[in-house]
Amino acid sequence: MTKGSTVAAASAQEGEGWRGCDDPSGFPRRGERRDEAAMSTRELPMHMPSGRTLRLAVTTFAFAGLIVALNAAPAGATPPNNFVGTVLGRGTLQSNGSVPINAGLDIVVAQNTVQPGGSSGWHSHPGGAIVVVAQGQITTYESVGGHCVITTYTAGQAFTERADKALIAKNTGSTVTVVIATFPNVPVGVVGAQRTDLPNPGTCPGV
Repeated sequence: MTKGSTVAAASAQEGEGWRGCDDPSGFPRRGERRDEAAMSTRELPMHMPSGRTLRLAVTTFAFAGLIVALNAAPAGATPPNNFVGTVLGRGTLQSNGSVPINAGLDIVVAQNTVQPGGSSGWHSHPGGAIVVVAQGQITTYESVGGHCVITTYTAGQAFTERADKALIAKNTGSTVTVVIATFPNVPVGVVGAQRTDLPNPGTCPGV
């Protein structure tokens, strides 16, 4: 064997010594298969939650606590004592606009009972009105700009009457109607001042 052959053989044996073993970095050399048993005993790195994940979890728990707190009854709440309330009427507002309330004037609350076919007569209110239909139905005929606006309200509904606007309300149903009306801005102490009677403007024929 020549000297060159001896060197080549030694190099080949050295290469065989590394084959099948991990290199110093702990990973197999290219083209080699790692022993599965060895892999099972190697510790895998633990994945810790990121800062974003922790913040999201804390925020979620905070919102959950806030919802519970808002739905809980106030610790210092006290029940009424010898104090009884009766709801006279309740309705969902159907009309637009608002009725102002001024200090220093009276507020009058009235219950009106209207038989089938009965009507209020043409009238207006100096401070407007808020009306709740507690039972039956009521139809209003309002004179607006020379023409007639007709609207029917049923039990569970509410509407407003604008100040100084002419209208008439009529029970067009077949049962008794009950309405609860609140009149703000009424002159102090003047009986009946919540209503002003008006002549028929002629804008709603047959009423």
